[in-house]
Amino acid sequence: MSDAARQFGLLSHTSYNLGDEIQSLAARRFLPRVDRLVCREQLDADPGGSGRTRVILAGWFLHHPRRWPPHHKIDPLLVGFHLNDRRPGRLSSWRTAARVVLSRRNAGWLRRHGPVGARDPHTLALLRGAGVDAEYSGCLTLTLPPRDPAAVGDRVVACGLPAELVAALSARTRRPPVVVDHIDVATAGAAARMDRARALLSLYAAARAVVTTRLHCALPCLAMGTPVLFIPFLSDLSRQQPALELAHHLAPRAFVNGQGRWDPEDPPPNPDAYRALVPGLVRRCTEFVAG
Repeated sequence: MSDAARQFGLLSHTSYNLGDEIQSLAARRFLPRVDRLVCREQLDADPGGSGRTRVILAGWFLHHPRRWPPHHKIDPLLVGFHLNDRRPGRLSSWRTAARVVLSRRNAGWLRRHGPVGARDPHTLALLRGAGVDAEYSGCLTLTLPPRDPAAVGDRVVACGLPAELVAALSARTRRPPVVVDHIDVATAGAAARMDRARALLSLYAAARAVVTTRLHCALPCLAMGTPVLFIPFLSDLSRQQPALELAHHLAPRAFVNGQGRWDPEDPPPNPDAYRALVPGLVRRCTEFVAG
């Protein structure tokens, strides 16, 4: 089947977290074109078009798990897939995303579309515990291209750091760090948010070093070759597993107290364990698009 006969969709998002758009940018690199946007939180809706739409389902699933499973016109690739079993707000525990997606009623859909590429070991265990064929794929953002060494500057970037951590970082840099975050409540519209995500990736690519609490800052930095230090600030460690396993990291208090030997002005090279995951991610996405 020619590319012209296929239809391709790209995940769009309703959250305020630009990390979602960064993951969509990673998926976009594998698509010959985007025929339509497919909202992650409305996957049970008809995506449109005359036939089936191929969509790379990579990322965090799901704010509205009752909208699962996806519509029968969606042809999915499940890779870099994260399920969360934390209770959302005041809802009872059985209604967590993982409980709903892996329920007896829904798990069959995953089995039919497997093997599922799990973003992290916790998701892998959840999937296998439900009898779903799954493998550890890692996150799709690990496939982003390396940065241009000629474009690298001398600024250090702080992404998603609370004020105390920004102050601790500022005390160790010659110039004040560039402070950004992935939580963006001001930028509206899919195109504008994708542009903002691209700008952030360009900023990280040009940085001397990056210190971040954001998973989808840390993992793209690994892929691009930007020295990065990850500080796990959220209580949900399962969601942060990929950065804890693949990147240099320090606990918040250890960073404030000056523990560890990670110098933002002369940072060590990143660990390279993530490289083992990249060929599998590229192969699965390439074969899915071409098949």
